[in-house]
Amino acid sequence: MISSIFDIPFYLYGAAVSVAIFAWIVLSLFHARRLSKGSKSALSSSSIFEIFVFGLPSGLFLSRTMWCAANFQQYSFLRISEILLVSEGGLSMWGMLFGFLIALTAVTKKHGLRLSKTLDAVAPGMLLFIAIVRLAEVFTGQGIGKEISNPAFALPFVAIYDSYDSARYAVYRYEAVCAFLLFAICHFRLISDKRLHSYMPGDAFRFALGSYSAFQILFESMRDDDLMRYDFVRYSQVIAIAVFLVISFYSIFRFRKKLHLFRHVFWMTFLTLFACILLVYQEFQVDITSNMEINYIIMLFGSVILMVPLLYTQETNY
Repeated sequence: MISSIFDIPFYLYGAAVSVAIFAWIVLSLFHARRLSKGSKSALSSSSIFEIFVFGLPSGLFLSRTMWCAANFQQYSFLRISEILLVSEGGLSMWGMLFGFLIALTAVTKKHGLRLSKTLDAVAPGMLLFIAIVRLAEVFTGQGIGKEISNPAFALPFVAIYDSYDSARYAVYRYEAVCAFLLFAICHFRLISDKRLHSYMPGDAFRFALGSYSAFQILFESMRDDDLMRYDFVRYSQVIAIAVFLVISFYSIFRFRKKLHLFRHVFWMTFLTLFACILLVYQEFQVDITSNMEINYIIMLFGSVILMVPLLYTQETNY
């Protein structure tokens, strides 16, 4: 949606993204200061600003590049200007996060900072950034899901009506609310853990990225567009599954020495794989059943199951 101020184009979505970035920076500065208390490798304000100075352009470039690569039928990589034409719309959230994390890692290593603490400092703000950006999709017309098959689910918040007056899933709202809830959990838990001296470096970031991945598997399934997909495979959904498995198995085997091998590690690994298989199976079921809402409810249940091993490994470290 474009407005104008003094004949200058004004993008409401761009304004929302600017607010989201500002909130991300402020929260990162806040947590960096808290995490640096009593630490030899302090996360200074200048380090945080440097991360964003390099991280945001890196994230934006990779975000746009991933979008163009996933929708290669519409773009020609012989013309770099097409990739850089951000104002035309088309960005990938995963590309943004990966680009930002690459720059963050480089700056952290440059200053000799502890990577796990730096990741924790930016984790709550990252979730808030995602929440605001997803909510701002109301200005872009994206984030609208499939047509609701059961009229009982066409509730005011759940549904959004298209130009044909058909009720569809308001996926961008679900993503925004979920990200806001995950932000609140991550933010206040990080404050509480630090106050209670039970803080374990890296836990906040693993929770933030892992939980976002777990629920993104469900939300990507509900979308109804041909963007960033090949046939029936959605690239963002595949990336979400891969990211979650990496984070989950890292958490499980990283702390396996503190866990009983068969009593804990085995069942957590099994539960994670079971939940992933359940989600993939339900993804196929959505398109062949008349009442897809049942499948989405099962997928939501599977997303919650995914979180159990990840949260359990964090609790047993204290």
